Amino acid sequence: MPHGANDRFFDVAFVLDCTGSMGPYIRMATAKIEEICKRILANQAIHDPEDLRVGVVPYRDYPGQDFQEWTVKDPLRFTSDMASVKTYLSQLSARGGGDGPEAVATALYDASEKMAWNPNAAQAIVVITDAPPHGLPGMAGDGIKDGDPHPKFDGKLTPFKIRDYFTKGDGKGIHILVVQCEPTLTNSYPLGLSYYKGLSKVTNGRAIPLGTAEALADSIVAFSVETLTLRAIVSKLGGSAISDPSHTNAKFHTLFRAVTGVNPSEAEVQQKLMNLYEESPDDMEDQVNLLTTTKTPEEAISALRVHLKGEECDSCSTNVSHSLSPEGLHNMDLFMKASASGPVTGYKEDRGSRVVGDLAKQTITIKKAPLSDGQIKRLAHMYTTRFDTSVTA
Repeated sequence: MPHGANDRFFDVAFVLDCTGSMGPYIRMATAKIEEICKRILANQAIHDPEDLRVGVVPYRDYPGQDFQEWTVKDPLRFTSDMASVKTYLSQLSARGGGDGPEAVATALYDASEKMAWNPNAAQAIVVITDAPPHGLPGMAGDGIKDGDPHPKFDGKLTPFKIRDYFTKGDGKGIHILVVQCEPTLTNSYPLGLSYYKGLSKVTNGRAIPLGTAEALADSIVAFSVETLTLRAIVSKLGGSAISDPSHTNAKFHTLFRAVTGVNPSEAEVQQKLMNLYEESPDDMEDQVNLLTTTKTPEEAISALRVHLKGEECDSCSTNVSHSLSPEGLHNMDLFMKASASGPVTGYKEDRGSRVVGDLAKQTITIKKAPLSDGQIKRLAHMYTTRFDTSVTA
């Protein structure tokens, strides 16, 4: 079936750190890639195996910082042939590392620009790493002082620009799952931990701490199935059509926009009210109330929980988590607010963020349950970034 014939597609790019101690994760990805894809397909959000495409973007570091075979290896572009993915992965090895930070920003840029994403697909990048990107303010041991030296951005591709790219630029709509290989990140790079958690939040993704490579498959499957299920719920509700006030599910348009902080203008509200009176839906009183009552994101989530109580989604729970200190939370908030317009100052030294739980005995459980508040937020952001054509960057 050609791309675009329906919306049940999934493109997932593995952005894989190939330095230092990442060998077990590379071997586990190689061994489990076919199982991961079979488990995603078993969810039945995708009907045809050819509609699930996988790509791989391996990266290390820059000349002068690393053993230099390559910085970002020529990627494996999207394919549905899992045997070729497995062969490609089997040829990778962990080597070098130089200073602590790696070429993460360039790898993310290459993943978004060189993979020929299907615009009709659910899109996800899975970053598997134990090191931060170059360019974080105040990062100890960063051998490159001016950020990630990517020529596209005049040699100063900072993580702020990557954040801005994925929320306002061409990468808008791509969800980022950061598989954080622990305890290295928390113990050695707490600023990197805050950045990755912030990046995953602003791209409506997830950040999952892993203490063992054995849990890699479960974490990827859980995230993928959740993403596909939420996308299917948006489509079931009507997708972009729910912005029409006469649509039976138009109330979700207003609630989703309230969750994401995209509030309609007064003129837009008045026009919607006029349309409601001209072509009244069955639940007109409910919709008039939604349009004339200012709702906070918390109020909107509460209302959505009532409306979506019959929907269920697979979620991932683990007995290992990150506890960000007040300083770590402060830094994450700054990363989320940062933009390409200039550096943001005020980062705090973080000595209190830590891993909670026994990394050696980590388990991941996938179970289906009513939508959580976090999933409702992801649902709302998915709508406003991929389905609501009235929202512009």
